[in-house]
Amino acid sequence: GVPWQDIARRNVQGVPDLLAGLDLQDVPRGGLYSPEELIQNGTYDLILGDPMSYVPPADPLMRESIAARNGQNPLNGESLAPPGSGYLANSVNGHERFLPDNDDLQYTCIFPLGAPKDCSMPSPQACECNQPGDQNPLCQAPDGSYGTQQYFAKAYPGLRHLDLLESIGRQGVVGSICPAQTNDATSLDYGYRPVFRTLGEAASSSLLP
Repeated sequence: GVPWQDIARRNVQGVPDLLAGLDLQDVPRGGLYSPEELIQNGTYDLILGDPMSYVPPADPLMRESIAARNGQNPLNGESLAPPGSGYLANSVNGHERFLPDNDDLQYTCIFPLGAPKDCSMPSPQACECNQPGDQNPLCQAPDGSYGTQQYFAKAYPGLRHLDLLESIGRQGVVGSICPAQTNDATSLDYGYRPVFRTLGEAASSSLLP
């Protein structure tokens, strides 16, 4: 996974904007960065770093870690929130969490489920909220409490995938599994529409003579 905010075109205020972000010609087209824009804007330094030289991503949310991380996103200055923080204290991944068994990684981003899942009920599907004491941001209600209801899905840093995409240069299309919004199905930023749009544009340009 990668936060959509790191790979979205930015508007005239410099804010990630899937509806009015500017392309390389300063045209407000919205959407995600094209492969060319990823290269020219140095986005791989933000989301991948330099694995061969052991340089981590500049965005701390993209660093693979069991322990709680800290730091700020260099684009907007938003700090990571420590374990036990309030509801969506960090707008991208909620907050860091304690992992006493060292059996998982911190999240890079989270996004709301279509409907909450009750993890106290038998289900063939994986559920993340069987231990409310874990203070998992996926299980945190708007009032800050934790229970067996799972409200969010999650993604982990996708560094190996990004390393491959960087290696193929202008053929590498980067998307996010964490959508910006899933409420307005008529909008261009709904769900995975920005990802499919970027894929379509990249495919079209590759067919040009």
